[in-house]
Amino acid sequence: MKSRLTTLCVLALALTPVTASANPEPGAYDARYLAMGQTGTSFIESGSAMALNPANMEGIEHLSFGFNMSNLLVVSAWAPTMGPNTRGTAFGYGPLPAGYLAGRIADRVVLGGSLTIDTGFGGSFKDVVCLDGENFLPNNEANTDPATCLNPAPQELSVTFFQGEAALGVSIRAIDKLWFGITLRLPFSKQIADIYGNLLASQGAVMYGRSKTDLGGIGFPSPRIGITYKPNDKVSVGVMYRMWTKITLTGTAETSILPETFSARTTWNIPHALQFGVAYKPNPNLLFSWEIRMQFHGAEKHGNPNQTTEVRSDTIDLTTITPFGWQNVYSGRFGAEYRFPKTQLLALRGGFNISNSSTVKEWAPYFGPQPFRPFPSINLGLGFFFDNKRKERKDMFKLDFAAVFFYGNGNVGDEHIGQTLPVPGTDQTQTVCSFEQVQRTGCPGDYGNITTYIALGFGIDY
Repeated sequence: MKSRLTTLCVLALALTPVTASANPEPGAYDARYLAMGQTGTSFIESGSAMALNPANMEGIEHLSFGFNMSNLLVVSAWAPTMGPNTRGTAFGYGPLPAGYLAGRIADRVVLGGSLTIDTGFGGSFKDVVCLDGENFLPNNEANTDPATCLNPAPQELSVTFFQGEAALGVSIRAIDKLWFGITLRLPFSKQIADIYGNLLASQGAVMYGRSKTDLGGIGFPSPRIGITYKPNDKVSVGVMYRMWTKITLTGTAETSILPETFSARTTWNIPHALQFGVAYKPNPNLLFSWEIRMQFHGAEKHGNPNQTTEVRSDTIDLTTITPFGWQNVYSGRFGAEYRFPKTQLLALRGGFNISNSSTVKEWAPYFGPQPFRPFPSINLGLGFFFDNKRKERKDMFKLDFAAVFFYGNGNVGDEHIGQTLPVPGTDQTQTVCSFEQVQRTGCPGDYGNITTYIALGFGIDY
């Protein structure tokens, strides 16, 4: 009996880490980039070009140093944590630092290095009473009465996730109008989850308990390639391609009802991405930018259909697969910048970014990307420029501020609850929003969040 219970609980543990996973959207690399609708592929010519379009490092005259600190604040996130058509709320915070250093080593060559946290989040649903709500088909009503529900004691569901990269890059000026660049990226990630859920879900049985996982790892290097074309002084065109990579995460897993600690191993795919941008500068003080970005999470080989986890001990050797079913993400962006001509001290920036969600409704989780309808973000910012003391180097010091506001909300109806569906990328099946899931997906109700970025960046360019 003990061996069987151990096996079942380990199966649950293997499913838990994915709830901490986040959609690797473009990170908060640069405050100017954030303020201008997350554009910069065609015009940002500083060290942060390492992460946006390495070809643009060619715009560095001698040396560029930059540090950016972005703060991701999830003011509120909501999901039906107490069963269908209920509403639980969470709060989260993620610090996203980024540092760059690049310098010219030859007349046509610039070399650079960077260390960035691309995306990150730490948050929790606190004091969740009647977790999962024990919904009963066919009416799909949730039992939220602490006197009669299965999980009357308040519970906390918490996750921490971050993903970053260390990189080396080079840009080459083929001709004055055509620049090339490449960055070799070494990705890394950390996932921590402390979840209360049905530990016997894989067997269709019910035993709620707490499970904890702590995983981290480094991926294999992959390139980011950029091309910039400048047909004249007013127009610049940039293209960036990011090759897929994979991070292997290892660590430990444990549960509240067993004394044993297990070793765990999983992988996280970062898919191919392509970004294209055009910048237009009608006069020296005004800049407009338009960009589109594509992230191929739905790719068959290198996307995010599911997450495979291996859990082992002296007596256990198991492999489980958890559904994601993510789809490709497409976003359109616009940015504008106006530098006040009289003093040249201040620039005003703004823009927006609109995209679809990677998550489909049937696999919508409590944590992670939510199935929202496309809403544009509101991006605002300021830039301050300072010469050196002798006034011999114009705009040598830069101070940038950015604020981004995003609201996303989507509704999942009754179309998937109770359906037994194939787990994407496998021949397995799973019943949506049922006791078969450690952390339920696709439950009817509203999913969404209110998120803001606050970023401050400092740079030295000469």
